[in-house]
Amino acid sequence: MLVISGIRVEAGWTRVLGLRTYQREFRMPESTSMLRLAKGMAIAQRYAIMEEFGQGGTATVYQAMDLQTNQLVALKHLNLPPTLNDAERELRIQRFRNEAAVMALVDHPHIMGFHELIEDDGELFMALEFLPGVGLDRLAADLRYQPARLLDLVDQLADALEHIHARGIVHLDLKPENVLVLNQGQSVKLLDFGIARIEGMETPASRNALVGTVSYMSPEQLQNSKLTQAQSDIYSLGVLMYEIFTGRLPYDADNHGTAILMIMNSEPAPPVQLNPIMGEDLNQLILTCMHKEPQHRFTNCRQLRQLMRVVRQRVFGGSQPPTQPVLPRIRMFKDFSLGQGVQKLVQNQAGGQLLIWTSFEEGSIWLEQGHILTADIKNKNHDALLAFKDILCWESGNFIYIPNTQLPAGKETLQQSSQDLLVQAQAHSREHHQLWDMYRETDLPEATMMPSGNENLPDAAWMMLELMDGNRCIGQLQANLPYPRLEVLEALKSLEDRQYIFVERIRKQNEDPYGAYGGY
Repeated sequence: MLVISGIRVEAGWTRVLGLRTYQREFRMPESTSMLRLAKGMAIAQRYAIMEEFGQGGTATVYQAMDLQTNQLVALKHLNLPPTLNDAERELRIQRFRNEAAVMALVDHPHIMGFHELIEDDGELFMALEFLPGVGLDRLAADLRYQPARLLDLVDQLADALEHIHARGIVHLDLKPENVLVLNQGQSVKLLDFGIARIEGMETPASRNALVGTVSYMSPEQLQNSKLTQAQSDIYSLGVLMYEIFTGRLPYDADNHGTAILMIMNSEPAPPVQLNPIMGEDLNQLILTCMHKEPQHRFTNCRQLRQLMRVVRQRVFGGSQPPTQPVLPRIRMFKDFSLGQGVQKLVQNQAGGQLLIWTSFEEGSIWLEQGHILTADIKNKNHDALLAFKDILCWESGNFIYIPNTQLPAGKETLQQSSQDLLVQAQAHSREHHQLWDMYRETDLPEATMMPSGNENLPDAAWMMLELMDGNRCIGQLQANLPYPRLEVLEALKSLEDRQYIFVERIRKQNEDPYGAYGGY
């Protein structure tokens, strides 16, 4: 042991007494990762260990003092015991680095802050925001019968997810233990991005392995699908809400194998049966989040938050909850059957707004006394007629009908009769299906070679090639291209016919890769 100017140096670490460090390098022993870091040790000559804060499967978290800012931080130390073989050691290091890279991309008031990744003589650390709080898993039981407070916390959590999803990040390990409640139960922070990934990208955490907490994993995550996207986190958020509002998991199994079978094949008991105080509206939102098919969940967390806020204000905002649900019923459509729903509204002389969504797109149709007024698709500049025909070509998703909703000022209106519009939409749909028989929204196209600059290709094909990376499915390409769906499919087929792209056709078991779908 070396003592210099009030500082003791032991086994390669600097132990700080006070706030001074002795700047000299010492060799860290190979077995350090098996040792607990003692109080006063300094990491990278900057972070002084104060106490151990928590122990996980692959890392230990310490409370530490940043000697440059005099601020408390959480120092996460990667555990690399000598029992690991080379491949296991490298995988653990890659996952830790991936977590740091992902956390460096986000900055949000409801996400644990990231300071830096530290490599100190072969040891890896992350300096993170220090958060003195309690896990949502420990606090939920006290709040179960305070739905307004729980909804406020879930809204913050959904806000955090909305932030990371906008950056193409999927958390993949959302559960109450990874949510910290602060400020006497008034705010939350999302933690642990250890298996998070950028949408469509393979990471060390996802490569040939089932990684996550089974009870909270979506069906597609359990299948380790390339198409595990933001909707997977929305599923996990639904499971989390189910648990904190009822006190039990939706699929409560004795082992992982049984849990997986239940998640893939069974439906959970409606949460309102376990906790009637939550009401039918919240029950509907949770079960929509947890639908087995991603296209029948919410498109994004923004959409979910809008509906949660209506429930928060109108169901739990007063002294007495209403006796009837305040939200419209969320309905599903499959196999291009949305037109049937529109026809029924026309026949029933309905007036209001039809909100429609899939995994990738959102649209609206307005009606007045059975007359179709207009339609639009979010983030698309289609005229009203093209938007209407395009929406009725959406394969599957959800819709809600909000009666008596006024058409926003300045909206383009359609002059044709409703029946003429539906006839045009049917003709457009038949043309669409002639190409759609070959594709699905989940199919993954990838460029195999680039055409020459003078190749006579549609504009949509050139733009598609720029977006195509083998990770974006057809549904994502359609949502991000400014062209109508029919033009996108025509461009896709022209590229495939000329062998500029290869399309990986993602199908359910026993589904014909080129099988036809019906229309309405």
